[in-house]
Amino acid sequence: MKINKKSHLPKVAVILIKNNQKQYLYPSIRKTQFFLRNKAESYLKNRYSITIRVSYGYSQDNWGNRVLFENNGTYKDIDSLNCAYQAFVKEYL
Repeated sequence: MKINKKSHLPKVAVILIKNNQKQYLYPSIRKTQFFLRNKAESYLKNRYSITIRVSYGYSQDNWGNRVLFENNGTYKDIDSLNCAYQAFVKEYL
């Protein structure tokens, strides 16, 4: 599998989940940091789960198909959410 050599910043999606209802947000990386610092804790206190989905590039498989590289995780407390975001920053930025 070849990785595309064009370097692009990863795209972030924040998904708020409550009662099996999903609300998708597609903030920039800077707005994601603002959301985590200022709003995430109140959503978690109101029984939301927060999923962070990171899409960080395309590749071609052996048959020439484009494949999206993606990681995601769902969090229910602020400590694990912040820890995961710090790991994302170290890994991708």
